[in-house]
Amino acid sequence: MLANLMKYRVLLIQKSITQGALGQTVTYKPVQHKFCQVKLLNADARLRYQQLDSNVTHEVMFRGDVTVSIGNYRIKWGSKTLEPVNPSRLIDGNTIVPAKEI
Repeated sequence: MLANLMKYRVLLIQKSITQGALGQTVTYKPVQHKFCQVKLLNADARLRYQQLDSNVTHEVMFRGDVTVSIGNYRIKWGSKTLEPVNPSRLIDGNTIVPAKEI
């Protein structure tokens, strides 16, 4: 049953900062593909996150313990790019990452 939930293939992209003669250059490099469940939040769930001063539009659930830190990663899901905005939570062996669409 859980295999059917993890049906979306996403690409984890990591932020990389390099220092050059003209200043810092920020680039994003692909790290790995993962299967996950991406859930678009309804208005009630978005309101609960807004009460915590967060603008969350999606929740991404990965199987196992996956490290996706705020400000260092992006998640490419089809034509959409999601950015983690809150710390991830480990619930029942699954990592849940609150994210917003950018």
